[in-house]
Formats: sequence, structure tokens, C-alpha cells
Amino acid sequence: MAPRRFHTKRRERKEGRGDPSLRHSVKLNLGSVSAIVATKMNAMCTLLLLSLFSAYAVGLLTGSNMWDSQFASLDKVIKLAAIAAAGAYLFGRRNAPRIPRDLWLYMCAGLFIFAGFLLQYLGFEQQDGRILFQVEKELIRLATILALFFLCVAVARDCRNYSVFLYSFSAFGLVIALLAINSALAGETDQAWDYVDDYLRAGSGTTDANYIGAVLNIGSLAAIASLLVEKSRLLSVFLFVGVLVMQAGRFATFSSGSAVSMVVTVGVVTYLLFKQHRIEAVRKLWIALAVMAAVLAVVIEGAGLWDTVFYRLQLSDETVKLSSIDSRLGQYEQYLGYVKEDPGYLFFGIGITNAYSLSTGKQLHNSFLRPLAVAGFVPFFCFILLWWRCVRDFQRAIAASGRHSDLQLVAVVFFSSFIGWSVQAATLPADTSTVQWFFFILGYLLRNSAESRTASRN
Repeated sequence: MAPRRFHTKRRERKEGRGDPSLRHSVKLNLGSVSAIVATKMNAMCTLLLLSLFSAYAVGLLTGSNMWDSQFASLDKVIKLAAIAAAGAYLFGRRNAPRIPRDLWLYMCAGLFIFAGFLLQYLGFEQQDGRILFQVEKELIRLATILALFFLCVAVARDCRNYSVFLYSFSAFGLVIALLAINSALAGETDQAWDYVDDYLRAGSGTTDANYIGAVLNIGSLAAIASLLVEKSRLLSVFLFVGVLVMQAGRFATFSSGSAVSMVVTVGVVTYLLFKQHRIEAVRKLWIALAVMAAVLAVVIEGAGLWDTVFYRLQLSDETVKLSSIDSRLGQYEQYLGYVKEDPGYLFFGIGITNAYSLSTGKQLHNSFLRPLAVAGFVPFFCFILLWWRCVRDFQRAIAASGRHSDLQLVAVVFFSSFIGWSVQAATLPADTSTVQWFFFILGYLLRNSAESRTASRN
């Protein structure tokens, strides 16, 4: 019997069951390893999501025109580096990534959109090198986005802590805001419509002012979500100042669409927080917004910029009215004219050349109309399917994440931002929008995290 007791005690010491302090140490070490792995996963997933917006940062930082950038541009190098880093991370992991079956629905929908645009590209007749070049880059962009989507899901697996994502996008938004303000004050273009008084619309001549406004709204919402869950007063002050600077940068874009998007977002997030009985979060949100509005009002008044800041919203200039409202409404009228002439255009699209000539003379300013107009019913149906799935993903994430959890708050804030963005998407230059796909990816990741938490609790 004595040897048996000896071996039993030795085995207990080895497994940490015999000595309580050793058992606690084993649990602590396992918890530390789990936290390190989770942090790496979150950081890698955040890197992939940030790389979606690298073109805007590169354009503002270097002054290079995003629309004229070549295939071997710095933006594409950054995306390839992020994809390579994710691939190396997955290759170095012991277990193969588990890919959810429903991901293939998103991949197939994206591939059908890609195929529709590719067929139109192959049948491209007009010898307009600039349009052809933009379409080639759009096809590459869409393929890259689908690869980033797949890798985000493969890397993320079960992200339970979104602090890395929130703080990274808050910091990224702050950098973009500072670059946007500098662009408005010091940037130059040879196009008169890029200016409001003596100020350049931030991003004009390098990227696009409307998209810069959309990116700054995303950064602001990331900082607001962090602010609502943050307990440290010092960090809360930093986040507050960050949102203030980002919204100042958004004002520097003079983008009416991003302003309307932000108003819609605040309204939706307030409604959803009330619906979730998060009264304290609503109170904190509106106190922060009221103070921000007061600070911005004092600065604008002191600089005498009221008429300048809200110039485009007033639509008092006939040129602004024509470019902001009439040209966008004219797109529907002209597209319906094509369909009335030949109903087949509804199913097969009017083609790349005709789509570029609708109203604006550049490209369609409507993310919903563009797949239908360019490539027909099948790509349009796939786009609407992705949009509806994104709505359902956010709703399921909110429902499954548990009452009063931080994950639920993140889902509520970014679902509201997605609704606000969808309003703005009806006015933007509508190539394959990285902003739109950012929400498709984020909604899917949040839903996966929330439902895996529910499954683990049960």
C-alpha cells in the first residue's frame, strides 16, 4: 500500500491537485497563456481590418492620388504585408483554423459580384484607358477584400475582447483626422469645386472627401464605444479629445453625407441603448456629445467659420446643389431611361462605359444602384443579400451577447454606425466600397463571438 500512496501523491503534485498553491499556479499559467493567445488573435484581426483603409492613410500622408496609383503602390504593399502576416500566423498554429460553413455564403456572394464585374470588363469596348484602369484596380480590390474577410474569420476564431480593435481604430481615426485637417489647411488642387472659401475639402486630390468623412465616423464610433465602457478617467479624457478631433477632421471634409450619417448613427444608438435599458450609457453618451458640440461651437464662432462649415449643407450655391443633389437624382432618371429603352438592361446591366457616364460623368454615386446598373440583377441580388445578412448578424450579436455586456455595447454602437453609413452609401462614389465590406466583416465577427459565448455558457 505504501508505494501506491507514494505514486498517488507524486501524481497529485504533478497535476497540481495535491497542493492548493500549485493548483492555483497551474490555473494562473493557463489563464495567462489563453490571454496572450487571445491578444495575438485580436491584434492580427485588427491589423487585417485596418489594412482595408490603408489607401486613405497613404493618400493623405504622401499626397499621392489614390485614383492614379499604380498596381505596385504602397497601399497594396501594406495589404499584402497584412495578408502575409496572417498567413504566417495561421501556418505557425498547431491546429488548423475552423472555417464556419456559413462563411461560404458570403464568399460566394462576393465571388458572384466579382464575376459580374469581370464579365463586363472582358466585354469592355470603349478605349478609355482611365476607366479601364479603374475597373482593373476595382477587381483587384474586391479580390483582396474577400481574402481579408476569409483571413479575419480564420484568425479571429473567438475574439472575446474587442479592446485592441477599439483602441487601434480610435488611434487610427485620430491620425486620419490630423492629416485631414492638415490637408484642408495646406492642400492644393487645380479644381475650383474642391474648395469651400479658401479651404480645401480634406482628401480632395488624393483620396475622396466623402470617404474620409466615413472613415472618421468609424474612428469616432470606436472611441465612443471605448468611452462608454472605460473606467479610467484619464483614458476617458483622452478618448473624449480623440472624438472631438476626429469630428473636427470630419468637418474639414465638408461632406454633407458623413454629417447626415453621424446624426442618424447617434439617433439609432440612442434608441437601441434605451431599448436595452442602458440608461447610464445614454446619459454618458449625451453628456459627452453636448460638451463636444459646445467646444466645437466655441471654436467655430471664434474663428468666424459658421458659413464656411455649413456652406454645403445650406445648398445656397447652385453649383453645389447641382453636384450634390441634382446629379445624384439624375442617375436614377438616366438608368430608368436605359431600362425603358431595353428591359434586358435590368438583368444584364448597362455596362461599365454607360455606368460611368450616368449624370456625374465619373462613376455612380450610389452603392446600391451601381451593381444593378453595371452588371445586372445577379450581382445586385448578391449585394442586397450581403447587406441584409449584415443587418441580421448585428441583430444576432446584440441578442446573443448578453444583457449589459461590453460586447453587446460594441455591437449596438457599430450596428448604429452601419445604419448611418447605409444612408451615406446612397450618395458616395460607388466603387467596391471598403467601408461597406468593413461592416460586413465586423458584423460577422461580432455575431460569431456572441454566439460562441452563449454556446460556452450553456
